[in-house]
Amino acid sequence: MLPATFKLCCGISHEHLRQVTGLKRTAVAVLGQNMTKLMFKESHCLFPDILHHIQKIVRKDIGTEQDSYLDSHWVSSSADLAYVKHGEATLQCAMGILQQLEGWKVEVHQENGISVQSTFLPKLGKVFRAEAVVDFPADQLHSHLFDKMEEMNDWNHVSHVEVLQRIGKDTLVTHEIAQSPGNLIDQRDFVSVHHSKRRGSTIYVVGTATYSDLMPPQKGLIRAETGLTCFVLKPLENDKKKTKFTWLLSTDLKVCSSSRAREKGWIPKPIISCAMSHTQINFINHLRRHLATSAVQPELQQDGVFHCTTV
Repeated sequence: MLPATFKLCCGISHEHLRQVTGLKRTAVAVLGQNMTKLMFKESHCLFPDILHHIQKIVRKDIGTEQDSYLDSHWVSSSADLAYVKHGEATLQCAMGILQQLEGWKVEVHQENGISVQSTFLPKLGKVFRAEAVVDFPADQLHSHLFDKMEEMNDWNHVSHVEVLQRIGKDTLVTHEIAQSPGNLIDQRDFVSVHHSKRRGSTIYVVGTATYSDLMPPQKGLIRAETGLTCFVLKPLENDKKKTKFTWLLSTDLKVCSSSRAREKGWIPKPIISCAMSHTQINFINHLRRHLATSAVQPELQQDGVFHCTTV
């Protein structure tokens, strides 16, 4: 009944949308966003795939069955929408932390410009904030940190990175396995939702723990949780080829002091605190080396001839 009713509504405005081609994609995108909000709030439990059916009906009636613009504004089910909403909520949380200027304690400050601070927040626990300047444009840096996330294990010290699901252009569900330092503790793995958002010239990539049927807990791995991670990529005002890189990180490694937990990978909290700051420092150093060796971008000269320069 609902598909038929919605199809009737589409039919009423069908000719108007066909004639106003310049507004068609925008109108459908806005319609899609509002319908997904409504369905998620009111009926996603009863009709888990209803958003997918509505999307197909609208595309068919308006003649936009293949449109990448619409793909980034629609989600295929209420389950996918839940991931998107989770990512958006994490971004709002990260924005609030980034605006907090007081209460940060210096953990590390290196001569190469990398600094790490920390603070304690009631719901997240200890949050680390690393900052550095990276000699690379923000847009291309975003590509390495989000679009090419599965390649991260080629240059960063992680054993495995897999994208389990891509939802539109801005949301990913991933599975990551962290290396075990010196085989002293059991390996940890993470299932996370990542969400990317541009605000002005600044790009944000946030992540937090989630659950996915595609990757239930694995034997031999301790399922840890990312409370919050956020990359902030902001071009320098005086040099757009360089980026101020800020990284918020809060992780629950599932530490417990029981004797049974010790056998399964217990880690003393002071070691965790030290390890987290060094994890961020090592990541930035690996990222810098990776970009220095692999990033060559084309540059257009005034005479219109392309040549390549390292960034």
